[in-house]
Amino acid sequence: MLIKYLGAQILRNLNYMLSCIYNQGVVDHFCKDAIYEKY
Repeated sequence: MLIKYLGAQILRNLNYMLSCIYNQGVVDHFCKDAIYEKY
């Protein structure tokens, strides 16, 4: 159960980061703030 939860969190974070990179021009500073807060 815990492993599934952690896996889902990691996948969500990766997906979030990838979409941030993909949309870099539009939401760049929002993404950077969120990523730096998390990591």
